[in-house]
Amino acid sequence: MNKAIINNRVYLELLSIIISQLDPNASCLECLDRNLLSASDRERDRYPINRSALNDLQVMQDEIIAVADSKAIFGYALIILLKPSIANSELAAAQKRLGEAITRINRLTDIIGLLLTNFGDSGLKLTIEVKTELGVIDLFVKMADLRNFALMLRSNGNNYIMWQKDRKQFYIRHTGIRGLKHWGTTTQILETFNLQTNWLQKVKSPIIGSTASQRKKPIIRAIVLTGETELDKLHHDPEAKVDFGRTKVVKIDAGYTTYLLQSIDLVKFLMPPVES
Repeated sequence: MNKAIINNRVYLELLSIIISQLDPNASCLECLDRNLLSASDRERDRYPINRSALNDLQVMQDEIIAVADSKAIFGYALIILLKPSIANSELAAAQKRLGEAITRINRLTDIIGLLLTNFGDSGLKLTIEVKTELGVIDLFVKMADLRNFALMLRSNGNNYIMWQKDRKQFYIRHTGIRGLKHWGTTTQILETFNLQTNWLQKVKSPIIGSTASQRKKPIIRAIVLTGETELDKLHHDPEAKVDFGRTKVVKIDAGYTTYLLQSIDLVKFLMPPVES
């Protein structure tokens, strides 16, 4: 057998693992079967944190990009030539899911780098992709003063995002296009996000803290817009903006509180407020 075809079969095997496991609600680190313990394990906490987490993400970037390169995709197409009727759709699906994985990893890498640069390692604990029975929380931040933050990182190209209180919906305002479009995928995570943080406290996850007093501390939830995606500051109701930390953010009250902000404001959001 031709050596190139053998190499392509290796690429296909790796690609198949990623495609089969890149569920939208799954951890991106699980797509290469990383052995990370679930947060439901109350005895131990083996999540990589801070610079170990950053290093793990950078390794994953290299691995996924290697699988997603043109040779891998071309090899995948060659091998499934026996099924030409589904080749194009499978190839397109593979490219889309790999692109989504790379986007998710890039978001985490950028945010962790930002926080480590501004806060350092001292007293800060960053835990990526915290697993719950209700899905994955992108990033869990425990500050030096023991405040807890659960962050969901989201992006939608070079567009503007707004929250409409009356309709309880996120909307996208596309650059250069009039009108709004529902951002349903992000609206849908709000209730789940609340249940995820409640679950962490219910199971007394070590992610939150090791003592009873630490585990009783509230978990502050926030959706953080990353990359080129920005908050639609011109069209938001001014009353939706509240002071938090050392900045202003959008407060979403849906029977439980979640905040909406841009990544550029994240450092100030995490800081304790200035005492008057």
